[in-house]
Amino acid sequence: MSRRWGPWLSELTCHTVTARRSIPVLLAAVLVAAAGLGLGLGLSEAPARSDAHPLGQGRSSALLTNERPALATVTAAVVGGRFVAPVTLGGLTVDPAPARTTLAPLGLDRSAAARLVTYTGGIGVLGPPDPVVTVGFGLVTLRGAARPAGTPVLQRTPAWVGIVLGVNGGAYNCPAERAAVPRGPVVPEDRAVLFTGQDGRGAVLYDTGGSSPCGGSPIPPTRSVAMAVVPVAWRQLGPAGPTTTVSYQAPQCAQLSGVSASGDVRTGVYHVEVDVTFPFARTACDAVKTFTTTVTVFPGSVGPGAPSPPTTVVLVPSSAPDAVPALLVGSRS
Repeated sequence: MSRRWGPWLSELTCHTVTARRSIPVLLAAVLVAAAGLGLGLGLSEAPARSDAHPLGQGRSSALLTNERPALATVTAAVVGGRFVAPVTLGGLTVDPAPARTTLAPLGLDRSAAARLVTYTGGIGVLGPPDPVVTVGFGLVTLRGAARPAGTPVLQRTPAWVGIVLGVNGGAYNCPAERAAVPRGPVVPEDRAVLFTGQDGRGAVLYDTGGSSPCGGSPIPPTRSVAMAVVPVAWRQLGPAGPTTTVSYQAPQCAQLSGVSASGDVRTGVYHVEVDVTFPFARTACDAVKTFTTTVTVFPGSVGPGAPSPPTTVVLVPSSAPDAVPALLVGSRS
């Protein structure tokens, strides 16, 4: 899924300048040569490496999106569910936490954190197909993108982190006029979700930005409130038919994300999934509310040659309700 990029190389071009024979010019040349020798031998007080700071000294976040680790580097940085080596992803830096830090802080262990990642829009349910996700615990520092209101400042903050590289590497249906535009080297877009609150609350989604999938202006780095996208248990109301109403329970601030139904018109058995979305970092939203929605398994009007509607319809869940963490949707009836 991800594309490995080698280091970005710059060419150092030397120009020969003919100087007049004067003492000031010779003196300046000697001083420059001495400074260069001192830097090469480590004799002068050279400034610290600019990449020691998440954004570097005087470097833009747009430039930093070109400096990205390979997938092998990211996966090797996590051992036993813990970051053991620093990882820099655009304006995000994940540092190893002190060894004394328990591996189950924030009310989550690695298994629970990994499950929450799979329910994160942009990484799991609504993310790229078959993503390779690295999940681990570390200290996160995030700079270089506008911080949404209500989200915390992240400065060596303990967090469970899920990282997926190259989210813009898939297939896109681009307009014809864009497809014909010459494109330069593609800068992949990488993404991370940071769970910084108790029981998965306080989650932030960070995107490094990169090349637009269809050409055009580059996508800048962004951070946003992470959204959970969850398949919920549903209950059929009334007899099943080509169009049927179902009810489901979800946090009161949840929005319907989608309803899918797939089956066989000959048998009339259809698998139905109801997905809802809501922010992980929700407040005053824990109360569980009952919602209803319509499930259409067969269109009301079909063209010539289409099969006849099924004489009987049976709706079955397409995913096991107990696969959803209870802390995300509360109790069920």
